[in-house]
Amino acid sequence: MQPDDKSQPYRDPITGLCQVAGPNEVGLIVNVVNNKVLQSRFDGYSDESATNKKLLTDVLVKGDCYFNSGDLLSRDEEGFYYWSDRVGDTFRWKGEVLFLSVLIEFCVSTFVIFW
Repeated sequence: MQPDDKSQPYRDPITGLCQVAGPNEVGLIVNVVNNKVLQSRFDGYSDESATNKKLLTDVLVKGDCYFNSGDLLSRDEEGFYYWSDRVGDTFRWKGEVLFLSVLIEFCVSTFVIFW
């Protein structure tokens, strides 16, 4: 993650690509966007600017596109993932965060964590 903005992944200053978080490092969870595959489809929001805020391009290779979940996770040496925090827009109801089902959907699909 960027030190001054945890909602954005850290990018290598030379390549401009994101860096994958290592074991025990907190990172931002993102999911590849590929509208040809149902599990990685993202149609966007009715507000185009809100859609653009959630999309990251040039993540692993130039021209790719990923959805920024806004969730921070870490992974231990054995490959187990741990939820750390939420950045950006979080909705609460009676003190409860209302995104658990979205987080579970991301965790059971393929994802990459960036720091």
